[in-house]
Amino acid sequence: MLETEDVDASIDVLPQVDLLPEVDATPAVPTFTQVYSKVMDGTCTGSRCHGGRVDPDLSSRKVAYASLVKEILPLCGGDAMASVVSPAKAQDSVLYRKLIGTSCGGTRMPPGALPLPKTSLNLVRDWINAGALDD
Repeated sequence: MLETEDVDASIDVLPQVDLLPEVDATPAVPTFTQVYSKVMDGTCTGSRCHGGRVDPDLSSRKVAYASLVKEILPLCGGDAMASVVSPAKAQDSVLYRKLIGTSCGGTRMPPGALPLPKTSLNLVRDWINAGALDD
């Protein structure tokens, strides 16, 4: 059996362990570059789709941002005009609603294909809700 002095002595010889640095648990705000490269480029920019032939024009990252956030386009085939993205309001944004299939008109995007994965939808939603900023 160890004596109290032996136990105290064994504690003193334990190696020093550096603590891991604190990690910020706040998720990063998605950037438009991420949204464009992971969701739009290739999926939406085909020759028959939004690659320059159909509004909104998503043919390049720079053109896509302007077309989605800055241009005023007709909504749902009616007389109402608005931007496709309503910054900080994904549920009111035509882009997000078209992707999840709850838009006021037309079909879910991309048409004739499986719905986008939830990670892609969440990326678009989070970018819009964070203010739809350009990076």
